[in-house]
Order: sequence, then structure tokens, then C-alpha cells
Amino acid sequence: MTWLENIRALGFAFAFLFGTQFAAAEPIDLGAAKQYFAEAAALCAADDGKLWGVSLCGPMIFVDPESRAAVANQADPNGHLTTDSGVFSGVLPRDIMIANTATDWADVHWTMVMWPLPTNKLDRARLMMHELWHRVQGDIGMPMNDPPNSHLDTFDGRAYMQLEWRALAAALDTAGVEQVDATKDALVFRAARRTLIGDSAPNENALELNEGLAEYTGIRLSGCKGDECIRQAIKKLDDAPKTESFVRSFAYASGPAWCLLLDQADPDWRSKLRPGVDLAGLAARAMKIRFTEPLGEAYKKAGPRYGASEVRAAETQRTKDRAAKLEALKTKFLEGPVLTLPLKQMRFSFDPGSIIPLTGADLFYPDAKISDRWGTLEASGGFVIGEGMTSVTIPISAKLAMPTTEGDGWSISLRRGWMLVPDEKESCWTAKQGGP
Repeated sequence: MTWLENIRALGFAFAFLFGTQFAAAEPIDLGAAKQYFAEAAALCAADDGKLWGVSLCGPMIFVDPESRAAVANQADPNGHLTTDSGVFSGVLPRDIMIANTATDWADVHWTMVMWPLPTNKLDRARLMMHELWHRVQGDIGMPMNDPPNSHLDTFDGRAYMQLEWRALAAALDTAGVEQVDATKDALVFRAARRTLIGDSAPNENALELNEGLAEYTGIRLSGCKGDECIRQAIKKLDDAPKTESFVRSFAYASGPAWCLLLDQADPDWRSKLRPGVDLAGLAARAMKIRFTEPLGEAYKKAGPRYGASEVRAAETQRTKDRAAKLEALKTKFLEGPVLTLPLKQMRFSFDPGSIIPLTGADLFYPDAKISDRWGTLEASGGFVIGEGMTSVTIPISAKLAMPTTEGDGWSISLRRGWMLVPDEKESCWTAKQGGP
């Protein structure tokens, strides 16, 4: 199977933790939950299906990751949730991964949001609308697709992405000829990156159509007034370079920016969306942008306007600073004794701004949780998912003589019928079905 086919087959979930401020964890307040459900319903009613042709309203459930307490806006047909103060409460089973995502449980297709939600009303609305879009994205012909973009942890990938973000912020903050010129600069930086890094365009486009459209929806339907929507998008562009990794987080910034520019240039652009479409390409056509000089010459003119020398100097220093850390992670997670767990039906939660590519295929996820047929792995010390998302690995002691479900920075809850057994590789272990 291809990577994209693997993604569709795995049906994974992720935690959208990027770019919001949360209150301290506490048990779910039923009154607050009821209020948030009402806020989401009001925003859905105000849209009335106009943005995407379908209503985003539907089953929503808030879940506390620590206690697994769940509060929903409707009952489930199996009776797991009971009426409680105008909402429906219960406890999520341990085999259901908790994340901000669309998920199936108790014969209901839910929008799941982790508790607590952001305390800021606009941030909270953006998050809820973002996740509600994920629940219906398949209905509007945009199925979930989350390919890797490891190239965005390279020097050129990061440098040109930051220049694209700067030009997009300038485009959103202007109008008329100035907006067209800044958009043209963003296209130059995008094209330069994709020329230097072959085969990067399809994966970037796919993630922008997944998370970018979701975040755009979150902003558009958050209840922002006047230029507040534009301000939200510009802030995301300004904050994006502060994240540890762009590999999974970039689309939350570039996606909404291109979409909001399209809103101004071609109000009918959403009807032209298809899987694989390049949002920037739609914007270029809508604005009738044409290039009359070679890409290299265009970059030489555009680069100084957005501090290209400054960006490249910062990335040069970052590369030097990270070299030792990357080597240590490779030694620990790829070369040393490891426990390898197969992935067939995985669901996992993680911070999209923290993923670190160790190789072109192996991605390190700090402080994450993952579940599959064998059970659940909680790894405060992180884990690595390999090429094709077919396995997850964690480091173990070289002297391990007996299987264990706990180690330095990780613990596993194995399901009945699974055991840990020695792997073919010396000092390594794996999970196998066939236990008591």
C-alpha cells in the first residue's frame, strides 16, 4: 500500500494542541460543557451550511484525558451516556483514544474535543468549528489525508516556508496592487521550495486541504467580526515559526491564509476544490498572477523584502544547535535495543508542532500516546513511527531478560491475548498475539 493508502486504512486521530491557551486540567464542569455546546450550536446555526453546503452541527463529545470522563450533546443508542443536567455524561472506554478529532464510538460518529477547552471564547469557537469540519469533511468530498512532510525540517524547507508565511501575512494586511504583489512573492517562495525539494508539492497540498481547510473553517465560523478573521490568520502566521517543528503544523498557518485570500479574490473558490488541488494555484489564477522572469531572478528581488538573510542565518544556527540532539535520538530510538510494536489500526494523540524527523521516514513524537490491536502505549519520553506507519518503537534496556510493560519514559497496557516476545534483532523485543 502507498503511504496515503496506509493513512486512510489506519484511520488515525491526532491531538490539535497547536496555538491555543488552555486552563488547568480539572473535572468536566457540566455547566460549562452545556454552555460550550450551546455556543457551537449557535455558530452552526448562524452558518446554516452556507460555507460548505452542509451543516457542521452534529454529535459532539468532550473528554477529560486524565479521568476519561465524557460529556456529550446527545445520548448514544447503546446507553453508555446518561442524562445529566441537560447534557449526557459517562466514561469513555480505555480502548478509545482521546484526541481532538472525528471518531466513531457507541455507533455514533462524534466530534471529540479534549477537556478543558480554551478559556478565550474566540479560540474555543475556532477549535470547535475546526473539529466539527473534520467530522463532515468526507461528506464534502475532502476525505482525511495526513501525509508526511519531513522535508519541512530541512534547512531549505524551513527557510522558504518562513518566507512564504511572511509574504502571506503582508498580503493579508494589504489590498489591491500591494496585495497582489505580496501574494506573488509568497508564490515565488513556495515555488522555490518545491523546486529545490522534489515531490514535496503533493504532500504539502494534501495537508493544507486537511488541516488548512479545517483551520480556515474554524476562523471563518468562530464569530469573528470585521477584520478579526484576518487578524487571527496573521497571528497564526506570525506565531508559526515559534513551533519546534513545521512538519505537521505548517498547514494550520498557510492553509487559512491562502483560503482567506481566495475569499477576497474568488468567492466561489470552494466549489472548485478537489483532492490534490493546490490552494496557492487557485489564488494565482483568481488574481491573474503571471511570472515573466526566471524563478531565481524573482527570488533575488523578493527575498530582501522579507528578511531572507535573517531567516537563513537563524536556520544555520538552528542546524548547528540541533545536530547533537538528533544524533542522540537516532542512537536511542533507531540503533539501540528497542521494543517494536506493529501498527494496523492505530489511533494516536500528539502535538503537531513537536514532531522531529530522524530520517526521511522515521518520525519522533515527543510525549505522545498511541493505541492499536495490542493495547495502548503512553510515552512521556516519546516514540518513533517508521516508514509507512507500520510500526512504533521505544528504547529498552540492553540487559532486558524478561518482557516488561514499563520502561524509562513509557508504559504499555497490553490487551488480553497479546505478549511481548524477543525479536529477530538481538536484544530487541516485539508484541505478538497468542498470549493467555
